[in-house]
Amino acid sequence: MRIMRLYIIGNGFDLHHDLRTSYSDFGKFLNKRNISLYDQLLDYFGFEDVAGYCPEGAQLWSDFENSLAELDAETVYEAFRDSLANPGAESFRDRDWNTFAIEIGEVVESLTDGLFGMFSNFFKAVEYPQQEAFLNINPNARFLSFNYTKTLQEYYDVPASNVLHIHGEVSSGDEIILGHGLEPDTFAQPEAKPPEGLSAKELDAWYEHMSDQFDLSFEMGKAELERYFSLSFKNTKQVITDHTDFFDSLDTVDEVFILGHSLSDVDLSYFDKVAASVNQETSWIVSYHTNNDISHHNNQLRKIGINNPVFKQLKDL
Repeated sequence: MRIMRLYIIGNGFDLHHDLRTSYSDFGKFLNKRNISLYDQLLDYFGFEDVAGYCPEGAQLWSDFENSLAELDAETVYEAFRDSLANPGAESFRDRDWNTFAIEIGEVVESLTDGLFGMFSNFFKAVEYPQQEAFLNINPNARFLSFNYTKTLQEYYDVPASNVLHIHGEVSSGDEIILGHGLEPDTFAQPEAKPPEGLSAKELDAWYEHMSDQFDLSFEMGKAELERYFSLSFKNTKQVITDHTDFFDSLDTVDEVFILGHSLSDVDLSYFDKVAASVNQETSWIVSYHTNNDISHHNNQLRKIGINNPVFKQLKDL
């Protein structure tokens, strides 16, 4: 009887094959290639300096995509507060209304297009050590890879046609998909509303006060920064829709192997789609690195209805 397998490949798979593809490796790459962008990650998100040690900042690197939602807006605003328009200044010109927003816009461009470009360059520079294949993988199976590399092709002779690189593969010139998983509306600040029960006179006073507090220069900069959360959002629903044919083809899969994936929240919707696409009798075999991974992976898989996975260390598969 022929068994149909689906392998789901995460970054732990590449690390197991001695590729330097960890997010902290990316931090070291940035530190050498784009120190300005690197410093922005430290200053505006709280990432650890790869030359130092800060447990909280180190966690941001290990959970890099989710960490992209941790931009500290107040820190960004404070960094450019001197650029806010001051219409009372003798040197004020009308163009000064835009200066703050322009400065913020440059930060947004750096943290989106700039960051994604450097991320792509990092993976293009990844080296593949000469070595034998470590695992017993069937190259004729189906593969859903979250990696940007061609490790499957390099070490296991897997045909490219058998692999869906759901977030792109750099050597093929694919557009890289990277980002946090929080809806951009999450970060929008609701419009201020007057307190209930105000008299007409009090309501007029409230509106006058709010008008006095309004700062056009700041509001334009704020609107620029809010664009960041939209531009850095990974729209997994759209990605899944774009690959409907692949997921529809999984109805004959008997075994799902998850190799080296952290099952982070930002990617969980993909696993949910796989679970809904395969049949209920499909076996799930999941790799783990430490015993803590077993508890985490179990909790994540339960969220999508997978209750009895088999756990094995990657080296034993």
